[in-house]
Amino acid sequence: MSEDLEEINCNLCGGARQDELFDLNPFKLVRCLDCGLNYVSPRYTESRILKLYDDSYFTNPGFFSGDSSRIYGYSDYGESRENVETMYRKIVGQMGRFIKPGKLLEVGSAYGYFLNQAKQKGWEVSGIELSGNARDACEKEFGIQPFSGPLKEFDSSHQFDSVVFFDVLEHMHDPVKTLKTIHAMIKPGGLLVLAVPNSASWVLKLLGTRWEDLQRANSGEHLYFFNSETLSQILEKTGFEVLEIKTMGRYFKLGHLCHRLQIYNKLIFTSLQRMIETIGLKERNIYVNPFLKLIAFSRKVE
Repeated sequence: MSEDLEEINCNLCGGARQDELFDLNPFKLVRCLDCGLNYVSPRYTESRILKLYDDSYFTNPGFFSGDSSRIYGYSDYGESRENVETMYRKIVGQMGRFIKPGKLLEVGSAYGYFLNQAKQKGWEVSGIELSGNARDACEKEFGIQPFSGPLKEFDSSHQFDSVVFFDVLEHMHDPVKTLKTIHAMIKPGGLLVLAVPNSASWVLKLLGTRWEDLQRANSGEHLYFFNSETLSQILEKTGFEVLEIKTMGRYFKLGHLCHRLQIYNKLIFTSLQRMIETIGLKERNIYVNPFLKLIAFSRKVE
């Protein structure tokens, strides 16, 4: 085995018994036979993975190249700003059902779109972001300067009323340790909000290796694949009371959606994109919920 690959046991229960779901050569997606968690083993070491999160992560020119090892990050994160902000406004509103505005930390704050929406609703915001370009964009646009290191180097003495992270937990080498670190940073009764890909059994059966989030495992970016049951288990194991887990959709411009779907079939969705542009529907906004994403709201318990 290559020196930058490692085999692991289940992060959730520690079990070594596993069933292979997909051979992604050199990686494999496996299911723990004891608790049901889906995860990648073997996988790249953490030092190798961190190289993905450079300044090209949010503007990855190779995303639609057809090379699965280059499917990570975003082809152009900024082009979907309007629709991402709409989604984040909705989430901030949903948080109001569980907690009043206070101090908030976002792990993986990207260009600051969520932080800005939360700030406008009265939250005192902080962020953590590895990409220098993303941090610069956040500071320039919103006057918010995220912390530049990984979560483990962040000053854990800070206490927050809420911590949020979207499309981050599946990237972590040790999700249990990550959530325990977060738990220590949240005030008693505080709110954790996270979103992850939904690896329900029907998703894997229907889409298989064509699923974009699973294709991201080919670059080493996605390491864990939760469903509602295993997400509940890991939250409860790390000291959180699950308040709600549900699927979430997002808003897309039709032209951008067709561009994203080229990852599944380039010929069909390139042709559809051209047709949409021709009839003037490129900028039409639609809401799509294909049940491929989970969002969880949970409360810290002692």
